[in-house]
Amino acid sequence: MMNWILLAFVPVILGATDPTPKTLYTMTTDVFPAFCSLIRNPILGPDAGNPIYDLVYSSFSPNPRQTDPIMRVEGVTKKYLDASQMGANDITDELSWPNEVAAVPDNIFALPQVWWAASGFFMTGKDDGEVALMSMTDMTYGKATPVTISSNPTGILWYYHRVEWHDMNQDGCTDAVTARSNGGGPAANYTQLVWFENPCSTQLTPNWDVHVLT
Repeated sequence: MMNWILLAFVPVILGATDPTPKTLYTMTTDVFPAFCSLIRNPILGPDAGNPIYDLVYSSFSPNPRQTDPIMRVEGVTKKYLDASQMGANDITDELSWPNEVAAVPDNIFALPQVWWAASGFFMTGKDDGEVALMSMTDMTYGKATPVTISSNPTGILWYYHRVEWHDMNQDGCTDAVTARSNGGGPAANYTQLVWFENPCSTQLTPNWDVHVLT
């Protein structure tokens, strides 16, 4: 089976007469792509006044004994016209079934670029998910080391999809808000809306205190 990423851009220039998305590039992969996002790359950009973005996509495998990589095509918004520059690199392969990946808002940590990833799914062997942070400027051998902030004092196996950032207790430190589920089938067995309390450290620290909203 051939897996592929399709890049398509919608013209948004004022006065554009044809808003139909245009296929620009198709890239084959050796993983099953899941969620895709464009994340600003402050190291490569801006270029001619325009920000440069990386194409980032998570991947999944039904193999319960296998973790799944998060892939990145650096500078995709600058390089997409040259297929020879469009290679994808594995930035981490330590998470099980990663879902959405995005950048943490600026000025939360004393690091120039931090990404978050939410992982897990209801399949056996993939249902022990987490919310992790990754410094994209502190990479060993080209890979980031995920720091798990989702504490789990009850031991229930949760899986996560998305993180929103908000100062929930108004202490001046931005916290991570997320939903999580346990179990599979037509509906999850348990669901929670929670927030993980930022310990107000400028560095990446694990196991933030969890607060259940509902």
